[in-house]
Order: sequence, then C-alpha cells, then structure tokens
Amino acid sequence: MRGLRTDRTAQTIIAGHAFVQNLRRGHYELAADVQPGLRVAAAFTELARAIRQCPVTRLGVSTEPPTQQRR
Repeated sequence: MRGLRTDRTAQTIIAGHAFVQNLRRGHYELAADVQPGLRVAAAFTELARAIRQCPVTRLGVSTEPPTQQRR
C-alpha cells in the first residue's frame, strides 16, 4: 500500500470513517429502527435508493426534460 498521497485524500478517508461510526452508533435517522449490527448495511441501502430516485446525474445536470424551450 502506498499510503495517502494528499491531505485531501486523508480528509476523505477520515470523514467516511466518522460517517460510518456515527451510523453504527445511531446518530442519524437512517436505519434507526434496525439492529445495531445491521445499521450500516441498511443505511447504505436507503441511501442508494434515494440516489437512484434523484433526477440529477453525477455531472449535476437534470435528466428531466426542460420546462421551457430555447429559441
């Protein structure tokens, strides 16, 4: 393993780790009704569903047709 090359990479890893730990401890309403051992999996399933239902692509451009036409 080559390690973390930039501070930004380290920040991303640290933020992700903190997010998962907070999920496991039940600090979010995501998967709050699930057993502690299954919270992370259930939360990521909920997040995946929410992302799939969102009409915005990864580039931030809406996939829905425009409401007005250009001339």
